[in-house]
Amino acid sequence: MTTAQAIVPYAGAAAATFAASVAQAAQDRAADSLLDHGGELLRRMRRREPGDPPATPEEEAALAAVDRLPEDERLLLDETLGQWLAGRDLSDAALHRHLALVHREHRSSGSSHATAYGPWSTVIGRVDGDLHIGYGQQPGPAGRRDRQEERE
Repeated sequence: MTTAQAIVPYAGAAAATFAASVAQAAQDRAADSLLDHGGELLRRMRRREPGDPPATPEEEAALAAVDRLPEDERLLLDETLGQWLAGRDLSDAALHRHLALVHREHRSSGSSHATAYGPWSTVIGRVDGDLHIGYGQQPGPAGRRDRQEERE
């Protein structure tokens, strides 16, 4: 999700400026394949043409992070971008909403496994609300020694 969120300002800028024609074409053909249109926007963002604004280091880093996504997450991002392009609101806020919705649906349909080992280990498999963690005294000899010192 973090990687997907990192691309938001650049996808918005791409759709609004140099990729306006790609965005319009994607909107016109949205019923054909949302997956293809989202992927096309990302490809177009990588393929600069004369007259396009140069990519910023932040945009290049966001695209590199997208390239490192596992294939299933990359396809999900392509589809989400396609859904966003098919809409009439190409704002960053609209893309954030699309990503958040898909993320919730994707995470809630899957399962997770988390494991932690050793003293003071904490593992979180899933959090749907707030999470507060507190620790008492350290278990083991150091904790016993501290309690003994308090009594003296």
